[in-house]
Amino acid sequence: MYENEEYETISLIVAFLNKIGLFVEYISIDDSPISGVFLADGKLYVDRDKLLYPGEILFKAGQMAVVPFAQRVQLNNENVHESSDEMMVIAWCWAALIHLNLSPELIFYNRNSSCPTEVIDKFNTGRFWGVPLLQWAGMSNEPTRALGGEMIVFPAMIKWLRD
Repeated sequence: MYENEEYETISLIVAFLNKIGLFVEYISIDDSPISGVFLADGKLYVDRDKLLYPGEILFKAGQMAVVPFAQRVQLNNENVHESSDEMMVIAWCWAALIHLNLSPELIFYNRNSSCPTEVIDKFNTGRFWGVPLLQWAGMSNEPTRALGGEMIVFPAMIKWLRD
């Protein structure tokens, strides 16, 4: 079972995902991936008994969110993203962490071959990657685009799901 803080984090993430239109279904399955979070038929499933890190839910949701709707409904763990989408996912996750007031370590614990603290340091100092792709998809705007202060810029999002 989860400690109280992890349970609250999971509840916060799931409530956010439900609000933006990515619904989480809790199931128990023998052959779920080691992380306990997986995609099948465009849906996000969580095996509570195998969930290692609450951030896995948010990361998988990011993989879904940056994919166009027509492709999103067909996602599964095998066809989840292209390499360029990974940068969008990282930027999307950063925006979600800021929006939810969660620690970056929730996602960037040791996911990539690059040092997670390097990712956190870069994003904390405004050296984002993936944001131009979010802008291209109409999901956010690069901070350099805020000319009059009225434009929504990263890490704020115009929309959380790609059309």
